[in-house]
Formats: sequence, structure tokens, C-alpha cells
Amino acid sequence: MSTPTQEAPSVAVPASPRGDQIALIAGVVILVLLLIAGFLIVRPFLSSLLWGVILAIGTWPLFVRVRHLTGGRALLASTLLVIVYMAVLVVPLVMVGDGLIDHVSSLSSHVSGMLEKGPPPPPVWLGDLPLIGKKAVAFYKEIATGGAKAAQLARSAIGPVTSWLLNFASSIGFALAELVLALVCTGIFYANGEAATCSLRGVVTRIGGERAQRLITIAHGTIQSVVYGIVGSALAQAILAGIGFAIAGIGSAFPLAVATFFVALLPTGALPVWLPVTIWVFVQGDTEWGIFLLLWSMLLTGQVDNFIKPYFIARGSPLPLLLVFLGVLGGAVAFGFLGLFLGPTILSILYVLIREWSPPVAAATVPAPPSPQAASATAP
Repeated sequence: MSTPTQEAPSVAVPASPRGDQIALIAGVVILVLLLIAGFLIVRPFLSSLLWGVILAIGTWPLFVRVRHLTGGRALLASTLLVIVYMAVLVVPLVMVGDGLIDHVSSLSSHVSGMLEKGPPPPPVWLGDLPLIGKKAVAFYKEIATGGAKAAQLARSAIGPVTSWLLNFASSIGFALAELVLALVCTGIFYANGEAATCSLRGVVTRIGGERAQRLITIAHGTIQSVVYGIVGSALAQAILAGIGFAIAGIGSAFPLAVATFFVALLPTGALPVWLPVTIWVFVQGDTEWGIFLLLWSMLLTGQVDNFIKPYFIARGSPLPLLLVFLGVLGGAVAFGFLGLFLGPTILSILYVLIREWSPPVAAATVPAPPSPQAASATAP
């Protein structure tokens, strides 16, 4: 009669600390390699992704309204907005690029012909001015003499400038492709923005707690304010510039206004557009309209940027006004066009962190005056 065999009880082998360290190091190395590989994959599209995030955050209230009008259908609302953005942003850029390529050669030859003719004679009314007429005419002729010398330099620079304009016009195609991809990313972020925001807040809360939640709110408000300030200022400058060009009788007032909008997004403002147009009007001999455009552009178009942009940025950001300007300009120098939005956002987060981590400043204690009883007790 056979006796049943009993299985030996299993004994748990304790894991060695060295094995745990090796597993931890291997996991960290694999994670780092995956992050590097993911960055290399996304790197060609990183600029478009960032633009998509910025546009989605800045125009999120508009998306909410359109989604409400479409009965809560987020996909339909995001598609409609992307189509509108394509019509407003991409189509004018295509028109400007085509017009620049078609007219840059004729423009350079026309400018060369005008430079050969020299500056126009002073207007008759300038010499008829009381008291200062003769001095004004002499001053004008002196400027014209200097203008003739400058014209010689300008004629030598026409060739390089023409080739640069052609290269710039051809580079608009790459910018258009990047813009289209950014708008598509914006539509995707519209449709999935709320779920992504909840996931991001959950991850950030686990890492940084409630302080990280406040920093996300500050970054969101800063990006929205910068978008409103930069786009609103550029739109106002484009409208004013277009009105000024139309009043002055310039035939290409609308294309110039569109170019003003895109140029005014940069820290230089609308100066690269209205200044050459004003010089063109002076060279054409329309001195009165040249003076009008100069005053209109300097006093109206050029000053809008100094009021609208700081107002909107400071409204949604805790930054002081000086740091707002430093964030916009420094960000543009460090990161290019994206730095206009990244600069104020990064400075806002740093500013809040420094304020929260700084120890409270103790108020200076002033000793209270002694009471009459204590004064009489200490008196000799």
C-alpha cells in the first residue's frame, strides 16, 4: 500500500536589494530612451503642435459658443471653426504670396526708374508759407541732395532686396503648410480639449498638488490674454492702416491691410508696412498725402499697439507691466514667434512661484509709547 507523497512547502525567496536597484535603473533607462525617441518623432511637428495648443486655449470661449449653437456637437463646431480659420488666415496669405511673386520684378524695375528721376521738386505751397517758407524750401533741397546720394546706394541694393523678396515669397509656402497643420491640430484639441485638460490636471495634481493646479490656471489665463492682446492689436492696426491707405487713394489698400495684420503680430508692429508705403507716396510727388499718411500712421496706427496689447496681457496675467514687455520681447528673441506667447507665460509662472516661496516680509514694529502710570513710576 503506497503512501501519498506530500509536496514540500514553497519558500518565498526574498528579493535582493541589488536586483531591485538593477530593475529600477533599467526602468529609468528605458523610460528615458522612450522619451528621447518620442521627442525625435514629434520634433518636426512640435511647432505646429504648440501653435495648435496656443490657438485652442486662446479661442476656447469662441469654440464653446459655436458648440452651443451647434447643439453640443463638438466635432461639428471644431470643423466649422477650422474652416473659418482657413478662410481668414490661409487664403489671404496665399493671395499675398502670389501677388508678391508676380509683382516683385515689376516693382524693382519701377523703383529703379523712380530713383533715376530723383526726388520731386518742393511743392509750391511750401515756399509760400509765412516766415518759414524760404527756410523750409532750403531744408527740403538739402534733404533732396542727401536723398540723391541715398538713391545711389538704393540702386545698388535693389538686386539683393529683389532676390530676398523672392526667397521670402517662396518661403511662404512652408509657412502655409505649417499653419494648416497647426489649424488641424487646433480642431483636434477643440474636440478632445476637455478630456485632455482633465487628464492633465489629474497628473499635475498628483505631482505638484494644489500649487500645480494654480500654475495651470495662471498659464491658461496668460496665454489667453497674450492671444487677445497680440491678435487684437494687430487687427486694430490693420483696420486703421487700411483706412489710412484708402483715404490716401492707394489702390492696394486691402492687400496692404492684410499684410499689416500679419506683420503687426511681430514686436516691430506695423512699421515695416506703413513706412515704405509712406516713402513711396513721397517719391511719387504726393507730398500732402505723404504727410497725411506719416501722421496717421505715427499717431494712430503706431500707437494702438502701446495700449491694446499691454491692457489685455496685464488683465489676465499677474505680471507687472514691465515684466509683460520683457516677456514678449525676450521671448521673441529666445524662441522666435512662439516666444511672444511662451515668454509672458513662463515669466508669470516664475513670478507666482517666487512670490509663494518667498518668506513673508514682517512689518516693522514701532514701540508703543509708555502709559502715564509707567512714566510716573519710572520718573525720579
